[in-house]
Amino acid sequence: MAGEKIPPNLVDGVAKGIGDAFDFLQLDAIIYRCTGEHRINGWTNDKLPRWMIARNCIDGAEKQGLIVRFLAYILSSLPPAGTLHVLIVNAMPQAKDALPEVKPQVEEVRLGLERTRELLNDPAARSTIEESREILTDVERGISLLDGYKGLHDCLHSLQAKQISLLIASSARIASDSLQHDALREYKDQVRTQVQCARDVVDRLPDDATLRSVEKKWIDELDIAAKFLQKSLDDRNPNAARIGIIRMSRVLQFQPPRLNDLIVAAAKQLPLQKLSAAMGTLAEIDHGGSNDLANGQAALSRLDQAVRGRVAEHDLWQEIDKQIWVNARKKIQLAAAARLWKDSGQASGYLLNGSALAEAEKFAQEDRDIKDLVLASRTKVSAGRRNTWILVVIVALLAITGWLLIDRTAEQRKLAQLEAQRSAIIAERGAARDAAQVDLQEAKIRALTQELKSAKLSAPAEITETVPEAVVRDQAQARVSSNDPSSATLRGFIWLGSDAAPNLLDSGGAPVKPSLASVGGSYSVSKNLVLRTSLPSADYIQSDSAGIVPEQTTIKLVAAPVPYKRPALAGSKAAAPTSGAPPTTVQYWARIEVRTSDQPIVYVEYAAPDPANAQTLAQKLKGQGFRVPGVEPSDLAKGINEIHFYFAADKGAAERLSAAVGAALKELQWSGVQAPKVVDLTSQKGPRNFPGVLELWIDFSSVK
Repeated sequence: MAGEKIPPNLVDGVAKGIGDAFDFLQLDAIIYRCTGEHRINGWTNDKLPRWMIARNCIDGAEKQGLIVRFLAYILSSLPPAGTLHVLIVNAMPQAKDALPEVKPQVEEVRLGLERTRELLNDPAARSTIEESREILTDVERGISLLDGYKGLHDCLHSLQAKQISLLIASSARIASDSLQHDALREYKDQVRTQVQCARDVVDRLPDDATLRSVEKKWIDELDIAAKFLQKSLDDRNPNAARIGIIRMSRVLQFQPPRLNDLIVAAAKQLPLQKLSAAMGTLAEIDHGGSNDLANGQAALSRLDQAVRGRVAEHDLWQEIDKQIWVNARKKIQLAAAARLWKDSGQASGYLLNGSALAEAEKFAQEDRDIKDLVLASRTKVSAGRRNTWILVVIVALLAITGWLLIDRTAEQRKLAQLEAQRSAIIAERGAARDAAQVDLQEAKIRALTQELKSAKLSAPAEITETVPEAVVRDQAQARVSSNDPSSATLRGFIWLGSDAAPNLLDSGGAPVKPSLASVGGSYSVSKNLVLRTSLPSADYIQSDSAGIVPEQTTIKLVAAPVPYKRPALAGSKAAAPTSGAPPTTVQYWARIEVRTSDQPIVYVEYAAPDPANAQTLAQKLKGQGFRVPGVEPSDLAKGINEIHFYFAADKGAAERLSAAVGAALKELQWSGVQAPKVVDLTSQKGPRNFPGVLELWIDFSSVK
């Protein structure tokens, strides 16, 4: 009867009729009668609609040449006058002729009942059956545990724990980035859904209050963390969102391995082998019976092996997840360290070295903050090696200076040479563009400055020095914490020059001798001066730099000028010295008050034979609210059009300057010159300009 099929126009009607009349278990019994085996699980499953289960059974029977016999057994279970009976006969007339005879079936049933009676009267069989009943109870509990723990594990695994580090990174931008905000909200909804799923699974666990309370505890923790995350998203609070994600990650990290251990334990304790042995015992007692018990015993053995194999595979994947969590935890810790470093103003105490730096480099391409931390740490390590070399040079120079001080004449000659060398190198540094060249010049300047300090001399006060980050922060904090009612003023100390070469101008632009300047008087400065935190020491060693006072800035003296008697350089206008004494001059310092301005300071460095274009642009910028104290020609500006800023707070001003220059170039209709791009030099090593100061490097060589 192979190849016989129900006509296509009738097969759906037959399937629907069979599905209405028979459920999955009844069809399983009919197929078993046809084949002697439970083949239905290979054809369909009990989760499908009943008509589809019936249709799959028809397809399976047709493929295996059993359709006539299958329908015959269906007909034997139906009343002859029924609608389905008539439909099947019309669809497959051969099935009616293949109906099994009733008499052999009755005899088969009688013999089966007789064998059952004999088994029940056998003491060994009764004992085995009772034992099997107890084993079945244990199997039921074990399967319930196995199914419950696996369900809880799946609830957590579906939350994709591997993405926790990405979610933490996203939390930092929820206040400004709606896409990141919506992504976290979607993840929060997934967590709440799985929390409810886990609660449903716990309800299906064996009725054991202690067992259920253990699982409910971590489910409640996950639910509370999800609600905390929801509130932080509603408030758009990045720090709170990060805390909520970390609280959820603790559950997602530690609960899946624990549940996996419980799954393995439940599988090992599942008494399938005991049940298989009991069925084997019954099969031995039932000498005249069918092969059902033996087949059942073999099936249980295969099931036990399959369960153990599946659990072993699950355990292997859990070990892989553990390693993923180890890496994720390292990444979370490094990302947190990188954010702390940035929040601290990139304090060097947070930088990495050694094995910690090597570990962080593995994650540098996965997180922008970690990448920045790694780059800064590498720079610090390199600088440490360079500073060791510089220290050796300084020690050598100090030794040489000590030898020179033996002879007074040689001392004066050496000091004059050092002053000239230092001035030359400072001039070179102002023009340097190459990073290696800047570092080398900075090392020379520091070494020569230290040597000059040892000889109780110092550099002129107008020289621009590197501003330590810590000094800038301390100065800013001091201003914020000050009781000074005027938050728009800043106090410090500046170099006033000498009476022969003063740095002060009166309201008419005439020079004012420092010795004649009056307390409370207002003056403008004739050059760019460094604002210091205190007066020079008795040896004329100058204090930390706190800012810059640009040329033409108006200052107010708040204390009388303080004179310092200093050696005069060759060619100075100091009075002729007495015989045998070196020439001297008197330099003045004073405490001053200067009004702070929200107008950024812009130094223009341009490349062009004619300064007219640069001066025109400078006037345009002054009209846009920028202070432009210096416009200088420089060959180093040739071929570049850039705006440099050195402190993060000046980024906005740099971008505003770029827009202003672009607008001015467009208004002036100059061609051949490009609008400048903004260059962030906040992480640059070596010398830098002051807070609030921008540098405009622009090439006018080809302007038309």
